Amino acid sequence: MPGAVFASSSRDCTARIWKLTEDKEWGLLNLLNPHKQMADRLGIASCHYIPAGTPGYPNSAIVTTAYDHTAVVQHPETSDIFYTLRGHSDAVVCATHTPMGDIVTGSSDQYVER
Repeated sequence: MPGAVFASSSRDCTARIWKLTEDKEWGLLNLLNPHKQMADRLGIASCHYIPAGTPGYPNSAIVTTAYDHTAVVQHPETSDIFYTLRGHSDAVVCATHTPMGDIVTGSSDQYVER
């Protein structure tokens, strides 16, 4: 389906946003680089898509989680950072959102935060 979008994350601390073209090829829509590299552990652990219309997000958003102990919420096309979530004492390895738009993160510190 042309116009479909997905995100991928990498050990180089970037997330890439891809969009399906009319030719059924995946083209790079944007390159996000919101996290700092750690000397001993590199990269973005995960990325999570928040669809447009989710409470608190009139436009879509991408949440990236990383070994720098943060999660970053940003616009997938403009790279504008909405929030940087701090509070974990180890790598943030996953994120999701609730139906009300709250972001929930999980970390190697064995805690889940909202």
